[in-house]
Amino acid sequence: DQPNARLVGFGAANGIAVLDLLPAFRERAKVDYYRSEHWIPEGHEFVARELVDFLDRGGFLRRALARRGAERGDGVDG
Repeated sequence: DQPNARLVGFGAANGIAVLDLLPAFRERAKVDYYRSEHWIPEGHEFVARELVDFLDRGGFLRRALARRGAERGDGVDG
């Protein structure tokens, strides 16, 4: 817990968004996403969903799409 709390605290103090996956993994403690210390495909899928949700909640996806649209000149604004 302490390393995650320190990282989240550092991010908050410095205006850096931090995705702490520990709470999400703990909510699903009965699901084994690892084999031999590596994520299995279901683990990758779980983390990908968490990451997309985090990026969407933080507005990062909208901004990236808007920037990409502006660079390509297609008027995409997310």
